[in-house]
Amino acid sequence: TFEGNGYYRVSVSGQCPVSNATFGVRVYGEDTWFDDLLFSMGAYSRTDPGGYFVMSQVVYRTVLDEDWGEDEIYAVVDVAGAGSSK
Repeated sequence: TFEGNGYYRVSVSGQCPVSNATFGVRVYGEDTWFDDLLFSMGAYSRTDPGGYFVMSQVVYRTVLDEDWGEDEIYAVVDVAGAGSSK
């Protein structure tokens, strides 16, 4: 979501099978040869009793515009006790 002055809010949400679990989020830029880690979102947080989570961070546009052509980003969510998911 555009926040103004070149800044964007990147939000990641979902549900995992583990309630009250510690989780963290890493955001990558997808490229042909290798994917670049763009940033990690803040400190670790916890899923709610239903396993739902939401995390967001405001970044400057150049963080998201990391290569030539189209910019595709994706998040990897690491959940303690449940593994990682893209």
